[in-house]
Amino acid sequence: MWANIGLLLATLTVCVAAMEVGLRVFQPYALTAKFLLPPSIEKDFSTRVTTDGLGFRTHGEAPGGPGNRYRIVVIGDSYVFGWGVDDDKTVPARLQKRLNATLEVPVEVVNADRPGDGLVNFVGNLHRHVQRLKPDMVVLGFLPGNDCPVEGPSIFRTPEQVAIRIGELINQAEGPPKKVRSYVSRLVTTRVLEPVRRWARPTFKIGEAALGIISDPITGAGNPLNPKSLDKRLAGNAVFKARYDRLTADGWVAMGRKWEISPWLVHHAVFASEHTAQSLFLDPQSQKAMDSQWAICAGLIRHVAAKVRAAGSDFFLLVFPLPYQADKTVLSVRERLGISVPFTALTTAIVNDRLRHLCEAANLKCIDTLEAARRAVKSGRQIYFPIDGHLTEHGTDLVATAAARRIREDL
Repeated sequence: MWANIGLLLATLTVCVAAMEVGLRVFQPYALTAKFLLPPSIEKDFSTRVTTDGLGFRTHGEAPGGPGNRYRIVVIGDSYVFGWGVDDDKTVPARLQKRLNATLEVPVEVVNADRPGDGLVNFVGNLHRHVQRLKPDMVVLGFLPGNDCPVEGPSIFRTPEQVAIRIGELINQAEGPPKKVRSYVSRLVTTRVLEPVRRWARPTFKIGEAALGIISDPITGAGNPLNPKSLDKRLAGNAVFKARYDRLTADGWVAMGRKWEISPWLVHHAVFASEHTAQSLFLDPQSQKAMDSQWAICAGLIRHVAAKVRAAGSDFFLLVFPLPYQADKTVLSVRERLGISVPFTALTTAIVNDRLRHLCEAANLKCIDTLEAARRAVKSGRQIYFPIDGHLTEHGTDLVATAAARRIREDL
């Protein structure tokens, strides 16, 4: 019996060692890269969200064989992800459907997004996730006033400091992945323990459940309105504490903790209520600093475009319509929250003009959807969720239609 047990243990040891060697040689993407989203999830939280085995949000199979498709990858934040709409109603899903309705070559559109990402994340996602897909085209979804600045909108930098900072951010985004000491243990962690953890976390976090605190329904990340993460920061600032107390009394904090609205929206109202006005160049006091911050953002966009072109792929910059710039209902909700955005945002296009000049100077293909969004809102279409500010099904259809028209002309 002991001989058989010893033989079994020896066999298992050899198998594990052989597996470790094999995984270390081939270094499969599924074990070496941090996923965009949790892989292989199927969730319903008012909308249906499904991901594939590599953490990309899915929306139905593209026509044609895998080797006979024109592949477009869309990078962006929650507006690309499609927060608040089902899998088949996101901008990438609608773009794929519209292009395949009119083009002879089958088109596959990949949704390479993670909610909450910004420009630095876009650089890293292109480097780690997108380029390995060998896309024929990369579309960068950019949301003015949200994806820029990448630092505080009041941080001023000289032109020399801007150049240095761009390099630092690129190196940070494209840095080497975390070293894997044991690929077998990484396999067990990502494919066995992580799914169990995602299942068990809401079930056994008794303390947070008692406070009505719900983690991010997609990624499982902690709620920013958890008192554990707020108490220290609030204690040192009377202004932040007063804002937080008012939002608590008005019920916003409770809604954010339960994910009835985005807790990050409430967090934004407490700690960065002037951010959007500053980033849209609507705050005269921060314009000089925003000039330097915009230069950083422009440098990162140029870097993404250059990498895409160097790989032999086409590049488009898709400018999403910011709700503050189009819908006064959204602005009214933000006003009740205490987020300071002048109503002049509904008529100005300072950032969009800068994006247009950037596209002309860098010879980039640009799709700006702001004016189409303003016309849609004036005609009575609800393209934004009033409280959340994300695009409704009408909004994703508007953006996808504009993108499909321009890409179709180019192809």
